[in-house]
Amino acid sequence: MELPLTESIRPDERILFLGLPDAAVVAAVARAASAGAVVVMAQGEAVYEGRRAFRDLDNVMVTPGSPDELPWRDGFFTRVIDMVRDWPDAAKVRREVERVTAHG
Repeated sequence: MELPLTESIRPDERILFLGLPDAAVVAAVARAASAGAVVVMAQGEAVYEGRRAFRDLDNVMVTPGSPDELPWRDGFFTRVIDMVRDWPDAAKVRREVERVTAHG
């Protein structure tokens, strides 16, 4: 069974999750973006939890960090999915998300 989210994902997409989603979601997205990459940015213990959960998925990387300073170049990701939505400085997070998301 495919998740509705994965129906429109192209194989070459680069997807960033802000926060740690359910393992089934990451696995489905990783399958859909089979020639692309899935990055999960989390904080604290969630980083280690994600690394353990996704260690068998070749195109998934779990990294620590804060979404108000995303360490990727402008336009790098084709999609950014926010799993948290309640950030202390939401405007700064929004600017960073817009900066790293490819437009068009």
